[in-house]
Amino acid sequence: MLALVTGQADQAVSLFEACLSHLPGETAPKLALAFALECAGKPAASWYDLVWRTDHTYVSAAFGLARSGRIGVLDEVPASSVYRVAAQVALAASVVRRADLSVLKPDELVGAADRVAKQADLDPRRRDLLTAEVLGGALAWLDSNPPPQGSPRLADAPFTEPGLRKRLESIYRRLAVAAETRQERHALIDQANAVRPRTWL
Repeated sequence: MLALVTGQADQAVSLFEACLSHLPGETAPKLALAFALECAGKPAASWYDLVWRTDHTYVSAAFGLARSGRIGVLDEVPASSVYRVAAQVALAASVVRRADLSVLKPDELVGAADRVAKQADLDPRRRDLLTAEVLGGALAWLDSNPPPQGSPRLADAPFTEPGLRKRLESIYRRLAVAAETRQERHALIDQANAVRPRTWL
């Protein structure tokens, strides 16, 4: 652990490998080795996968797999886990944090918004911020794609540029009302004004 916190990941790998050789049946050293390997820039997914398949209470292994590209595994985090909400939030956020939003499908964006909305234990401010992020991603998607067929709704708004802009504006204004500082409030009001639907008035 000291090697990890002092930036000596390769040494940590060697030490955790030695630990695992003494305790080959234990799960914790495998998880520690996986994290050390990840910190050292070496392949770690196989160890995270071994831990996750062995015991779903080691949620850190699921997040490790997600960082390696297997983001869908976060849906396997048990509903009883205190990390369930964090896993669902990470899944939703991963949709709009891709390098190329143009390749997204409309139902992925709708699903991300729905996933956020279903998290009853999520802090209201965090919910609004995540919903705003999904709405912003959807607006970016519309920059290079026509509105989807079938009149779907995203975060209780029509999946059109005016509909998304109106919903996003309302969220920013609600966040501004609850802002803790004047600077934050002004920044949120500026964001609300920037996304307000364009009109002739």
